[in-house]
Amino acid sequence: TLISRLSAARPKIADYPFTTLTPNLGVVRVDDRVSYVIADLPGLIEGAAEGRGLGHQFLRHLERAKLVVHLIDLSGFERPDPVTDYLRIREELERYDPHLAELPELVVANKIDLPDARDMADIVAEELQRHGVERLYPVSAVTGEGLEELKLALTRAVLTSTVPSVAALRAAEAPVEEAPSAEADAAFDVNLDEDGVYVVSGRTVERALAMCDLDNEEAILRLHHRLTRMGVLRALREAGCGDGDAVRIGGVVLDFQE
Repeated sequence: TLISRLSAARPKIADYPFTTLTPNLGVVRVDDRVSYVIADLPGLIEGAAEGRGLGHQFLRHLERAKLVVHLIDLSGFERPDPVTDYLRIREELERYDPHLAELPELVVANKIDLPDARDMADIVAEELQRHGVERLYPVSAVTGEGLEELKLALTRAVLTSTVPSVAALRAAEAPVEEAPSAEADAAFDVNLDEDGVYVVSGRTVERALAMCDLDNEEAILRLHHRLTRMGVLRALREAGCGDGDAVRIGGVVLDFQE
């Protein structure tokens, strides 16, 4: 619900805890010049850092994040101890990669519209301060209360963050190789294999597909535009590829569509 209020994303929403099976991405547009991507990750469980549940799959999506927002439940119905939940998630992040625990964070308390939730928010905020959380943002994703203030704080944190993402740190720690030329980096080949599959190979195009969330329509649309600009779709058509033909890029096979 929260990501649907902050962005144009329209994920499935239901009234039970683990409805998110794949992360949803949404673009928050502040003005004509400023926008950024937010992703909602399913609630992690203890042992996620070791792969319990779908832990590793979800934690990998945090590796490119510049900021973490912890969303805790004030209702007390399904999660009676939101502070413990927050601390457990922090532990899972640190166990997966200590750099994740160093990212800037906001702690958001949802469902402020429910009875007794405001009193609960005061108690939770006071307890979180003992664990170094300076401020709690109480909101109602349903009524919209507190969302403008949260969006302002979120935007300010994203724009001022100087802490590199885990992906950036790993790239910096990787062995340095001679940088390819722009032409070589953008180059790609299209070949028809013996199974009748059109294979597109090339550093940039394979990286573009690897970074795309194929469960998100907006991300797929961005990928389509990028492949068009690179000339990949034109090259496939010139190679004889038509609607419904199989195209393999990296380890992913797609159906070609205009």
